[in-house]
Amino acid sequence: MMLKKVKVSVFPAIIIMIGLNLFGQSAQDDMEIANMIRSDKFNYVLPKAMRNNNIDMWIIIDRGRGTEPLFRDFGYATSNGNGIFIFTDRGGDRIERAVLGGEPELLMESRLYDVFDSIENLRSFVAKRDPKRIAVNISSAKKLSLPEGRHLFDGLSHTDYLNLKKALGEPYASRLISAEKLISDFRSERVAGEIIEFSKVANITRRLLERALSNEVITPGKTTLLDVCWWLEEQRKKQGLERGWFPTVFLSPPDGHEISNTDRIIQPGDVLQIDWGIGRNNFFTDMKRFAYVLKENEKELPGWVQTAFDNACKIRELIRKNVRS
Repeated sequence: MMLKKVKVSVFPAIIIMIGLNLFGQSAQDDMEIANMIRSDKFNYVLPKAMRNNNIDMWIIIDRGRGTEPLFRDFGYATSNGNGIFIFTDRGGDRIERAVLGGEPELLMESRLYDVFDSIENLRSFVAKRDPKRIAVNISSAKKLSLPEGRHLFDGLSHTDYLNLKKALGEPYASRLISAEKLISDFRSERVAGEIIEFSKVANITRRLLERALSNEVITPGKTTLLDVCWWLEEQRKKQGLERGWFPTVFLSPPDGHEISNTDRIIQPGDVLQIDWGIGRNNFFTDMKRFAYVLKENEKELPGWVQTAFDNACKIRELIRKNVRS
């Protein structure tokens, strides 16, 4: 039996054996690249994001151990947190960058920040700058819901929100607003270094998915959906990559009932789909790939599969020509 890939990507389909040192970058390389990206974001994106949203000051509290979803946009993983990041628009081309409290040693070495101070001086620090609108990482949602991605806007805990208001006192406690739109603008505009780093993760995601949907991994009549899931997980672990989510390997039989991540054995005539994302250095992918398993005497795709693929390619081209960021 053969497995024929249905390609829906702009990349050519290739199968490549990948070594363990995928990116050829050391830990120090990763840190230097991350700092270069932060510097460019602070210099070129942050001023626009704050001014377009009429934000005078942005306060982010990082308690450490990944509790603040955006900590890697500003600093490093620490046990006790980087402290309180404060970005202030004081006019001119540059946003002032300050860190109060925390474990700032690595941040000092990065030379990304202008001011280092004690957390006890928060009130006087803010009062000296007298911001009229202070953004903090809370969502503007008015009802209980679990939309994907909202965690990025909602990193401030209820306890820290109350204590921040207490520490600031009036009138500044009443000037706190959601940083939701600011965060969206700051993260959605990419600098050159981000595009390069993301392309590295995207390329390895693509390669692994195409290997997963090949006879290297799948033997029709023997391999299960879960076998493919665990193969992808093992490859991710070997490469030292982070999990975006556990691979979703599924198919949709004619009866319309989707089957995913089970011990169901892959059979000739199946149309498979994988939805998967992995990450490194603060960049995560989200990719899907399809494949058709040829039947006993088939050498080409059935007409209905080829038509679906051709139509998908047409839609892709329409999107590429008309959608702009």
